[in-house]
Amino acid sequence: MFTAEFDNYLNALDDMLTQPLPEEPYSHPVLYNYFAAESEMAEARMKLSSFLDMDFPSLICFKDLDELTSLASKLRKDPTLTAEQLVKLKLIEEIPSFCEVFLENREIMEQADNFFATLQLNKTKVTSLKQEYSELRQQVTNLQSEVDTNSLTVQEIDNQIAQLKSHRAQLTRLIENKKKDKEELTYNQKLVANSIPKVVHEVQLANARKPEWEIKKENADKREAEILAKFAPLKGFSL
Repeated sequence: MFTAEFDNYLNALDDMLTQPLPEEPYSHPVLYNYFAAESEMAEARMKLSSFLDMDFPSLICFKDLDELTSLASKLRKDPTLTAEQLVKLKLIEEIPSFCEVFLENREIMEQADNFFATLQLNKTKVTSLKQEYSELRQQVTNLQSEVDTNSLTVQEIDNQIAQLKSHRAQLTRLIENKKKDKEELTYNQKLVANSIPKVVHEVQLANARKPEWEIKKENADKREAEILAKFAPLKGFSL
């Protein structure tokens, strides 16, 4: 794309060809300067376009933002650009000022997601522990019933000890085993019972902070949407 300076040079060629020129080494500053500048601009356009192929979150966190804004500043000096292109180049120059805000906003969103994930996990854990406790309680009840039944049988055997001594000894061993099983299950039951209030307390504390995190996440979502909307015109932009 030719500059106005080069157009003027072309228009004056007919007059220049009829004018004498003092003998001195030939030079072509106009052509050389134009093509050098045009080559530099073309390289800048190509490099900037390659950067803009990235998605916006990657672009705003780009490690060479100084180079990005420098290219945009250089290209804004191109007199052939349209008003829309100049506006978009100016928008590119503003990217570094939003980098820190964007990263902070992303961090808040990640923290909010982690918070809600932990909250949901604890709620699920409470349900699981409750079910486990109920199952253990039922097993304890069943074992206690067995112990009671067998103890009654032992009492009856005592009335017939002479005839049923061997049977009594066998049942006594069975009762002891059942008692040990009961003690183990009772211990596990207590462990589960003791863990439930703690998890419930954590859920209740989290419920108290839930509105705060909901507001933080909502604000973060709105802020990201604003930032993405601001730079949306850059999508597909190339020079």
